Amino acid sequence: MRTIDPIAALCLLLMTLPAFAQTCRLASAPVTRPLVELYTSEGCNSCPPADRWLARQFPATGADARAVALAFHVDYWDRLGWVDRFGSAANTERQYAAMRANGGTFVYTPQVLLQGRDLPGWQDGTSAIAAAAGTLARATIVVEAGIRSGARLTADAALELSRPVGAVPGPIDAEQCAGTNMMLRDGAIVIASVDDAIALLGADAPSSAARNSARNDGALLRPLQPVDDAAARILAAIGRGARNVDALVDATSLTARDVLGGVSALELRGLVRRDASGLALF
Repeated sequence: MRTIDPIAALCLLLMTLPAFAQTCRLASAPVTRPLVELYTSEGCNSCPPADRWLARQFPATGADARAVALAFHVDYWDRLGWVDRFGSAANTERQYAAMRANGGTFVYTPQVLLQGRDLPGWQDGTSAIAAAAGTLARATIVVEAGIRSGARLTADAALELSRPVGAVPGPIDAEQCAGTNMMLRDGAIVIASVDDAIALLGADAPSSAARNSARNDGALLRPLQPVDDAAARILAAIGRGARNVDALVDATSLTARDVLGGVSALELRGLVRRDASGLALF
């Protein structure tokens, strides 16, 4: 019986390690893994049900997670006296940036966003999240891949589905970037910045100058119109066409007393007005 010299076997293993290293991959998936954002606060008495919903709906993490679920604690309710230990101005800025991107005029907690869009019926939003998770990704971006990486197979599949493919350039002498550099040579779109990635997805993005200007003048950090959950429901119902108290009671499930109080408060804050057809948003 032939035997194998242990030293020779060790040398053979060390020689093959670079080839195994080239099989690592870092690329976006061929289907969408939706982003679910919860904006919440410890100082918000309506938020605990939403906090429990997020934890219950998305317990899995890692590769098996059906969505990327994130909770952002805002700080604009800290002024009420209950300071949120997890709250931050950066989270408030993020929520206001989403509000402006959606053409909104107010923020509230708890608020759930699905793929950056408001999901007011988050309690029953399972089907909407599942539908978003089942869609093909609009583009595939390969960040890092060796010559034998499975990421290149993912990119080939995306091309067959007529999806654009981008790749992040890497050092020419790095084995883990050999695959992405080869993809760029073969015609993949260069992804050298966040703006490049947004452009590949076909989305509009503010210019760097516009973002810097907004930050400098405080436009993204200034919490002008935070409202509570009841007020947010009233505003959303008026936006959908509810013009009087009875219609608001039906649309919001609030009591007539809560609706009247909420409408009065919103009028004082300049968010709601009355015209010939009834209540309307400013």
